[in-house]
Amino acid sequence: MRNSLLTALIVLASAGASIGQEAHPTKGKMGLIKVVNFSKEAPDYDPSVQNIDPIHAPGGEEDEFSKVEVDSIRAHSTKRKGFQQMKTAAPAPKLQYSFDGNVSAGTPNDNDMCIGNNGYIISVVNSTLFVYDSTGKIKKTGSLSFFAKELGKLDRSYDPRVLYDPNNDRFIAVFLNGTLSTDNTPVVAFSQTNDPTGNWNFYQLPGNPLNDTSWSDYPIISLSNHDLFLTLNLLHDNMSWQEGFRQSIIWQMDLSTAYAGDSVDNILWTNINFEGKPVWSICPAQGGMHPEGPKSYFLSVHPGSLNNDSLFIHTITNSVESGKATLNTRFVRMNKSYGLPPSAPQGGGQYLQTNDARVLSAMHQNGLLHFAGNTRDFQNDAAGIYYGVIDPDAGTTANVTILSYDTLDLGYPDIAYAGTGNPDDQTVIITVSHVSPTTFPGTSVILMNYSGQFSDLTRVKEGTGIINEMTDTLERWGDYSGIQRKYNEDRSFWLAGTYGDNINRTIIAKVLNTDPALHVPSAQPNQLQLYPNPSTSYFELRFEVEEEAQLTFKVIDMQGKEVCILLRDEVHEGLNRFRFSTEPLPAGSYVLLIQSNEGLVHSERFVVNR
Repeated sequence: MRNSLLTALIVLASAGASIGQEAHPTKGKMGLIKVVNFSKEAPDYDPSVQNIDPIHAPGGEEDEFSKVEVDSIRAHSTKRKGFQQMKTAAPAPKLQYSFDGNVSAGTPNDNDMCIGNNGYIISVVNSTLFVYDSTGKIKKTGSLSFFAKELGKLDRSYDPRVLYDPNNDRFIAVFLNGTLSTDNTPVVAFSQTNDPTGNWNFYQLPGNPLNDTSWSDYPIISLSNHDLFLTLNLLHDNMSWQEGFRQSIIWQMDLSTAYAGDSVDNILWTNINFEGKPVWSICPAQGGMHPEGPKSYFLSVHPGSLNNDSLFIHTITNSVESGKATLNTRFVRMNKSYGLPPSAPQGGGQYLQTNDARVLSAMHQNGLLHFAGNTRDFQNDAAGIYYGVIDPDAGTTANVTILSYDTLDLGYPDIAYAGTGNPDDQTVIITVSHVSPTTFPGTSVILMNYSGQFSDLTRVKEGTGIINEMTDTLERWGDYSGIQRKYNEDRSFWLAGTYGDNINRTIIAKVLNTDPALHVPSAQPNQLQLYPNPSTSYFELRFEVEEEAQLTFKVIDMQGKEVCILLRDEVHEGLNRFRFSTEPLPAGSYVLLIQSNEGLVHSERFVVNR
């Protein structure tokens, strides 16, 4: 790799004008630190110390993070009267299974999770990493320092993130260590196999890559087909995250060398500015059905504003391996404003901190970017979430919905693609934290169907008490939550969220998209889709034909052997419905064939569950 400093042009469009600014991509290599066997037995005492002093609102004449102001707006607002549940049309997701996850000695809950095609689940919270099977049985437990024990003494490990790579059938874990420019090192780990209890390749990044007095905070990760992306915020030493921000950076790392345990080719993107000011807290977008690329997208906003509609779309055009990667930034607007959310009231006069309005989660599917974050709901002055969609390459305005339900305050969303991959299907599932003065902190999910209609909340876990870990009335709620589609299981999603029980606790759950209309109805025969798929009892499809036709419906197995002929019949002109029971079929995967006298009309894979 070349050692010279490269320069990429960031193009910033505002009101039809372009402003050229420079971002600095620095190419380098990240050396393998250790191969660690997570299965190696050793005592794990998981020591920790937690500061529980009251949270003081930051000051300063130009301080945008005015929680005092927005909390005052809420306290004096009359809009909460008549606060109504959002009108819904999509069916709510179904909770299928849940179990209590790992507990960490810390607050807020930094919940993230991933699940492999083999059913292994990694759940991380604050300073711990647990491996479960899909029944909730613990396969391996440990603190982050225990997980990376062979790296040597780690003074303070926190802010973990995890991903599953379905293309390579591997797991990735990232966490931070240290909170000063002199000791801060982001740790990046890649599993050697699809067994997360086995060997991992560990790498350490410089937390102070600019060699000044800053350190790296708040990691978010995503995958393309070729690279791992890690976004971080650089903060001044000994200053709060509100007051000490310097700039956001992006690490781009080659996956093939990381999985092999070689020195990892990488690019560090710095100096990502707009109108001479660094953008704050960049969120990478994950592929929906699967990792995409080599083009990758990132989003940021003005997170501390009381009222704003600005959105920045950052695009990295190519992989590390290509040697041709550039970073471009585009400025667009939202059709609805976001703003600093007020603190969320829970019972007993206690409140939960909602941080700012940064983009917390983003996903790319079928040419569109989906994203979500915390916000003030300007219709009722509550803490809600925003959900937006935009074409990252050509759109000029993001279509945004502010979500509020009943009398609940919402926060810390994470999103996953919940559709079929059909170009017209933009179905999304969103997990959120919820709370109210009469509802203990818990975790919920929402479905947005292919036509943009939202479901009611499915309450995955109701809290059994308030969160009361600090010494004052302002408690920490959570910095993030996690949700992932099960890549080899249709309509199935796993999540990790928080609930209250005097302390912050974790729930891990499997939820299903039960929407019977995952596709646009009234399709022609060559556009048919069976539903529900997978099924335990029956399948159904509807289709239109322009004239009468003799059709044969048959089932074959995955080896192409005919299982049965379901029906031979004359199909009449117009709308038709075909339905059949799966009771005689053993659990497994099959293909439905629809044939006419002229040949094959349609074929579709389906799954029978038991």
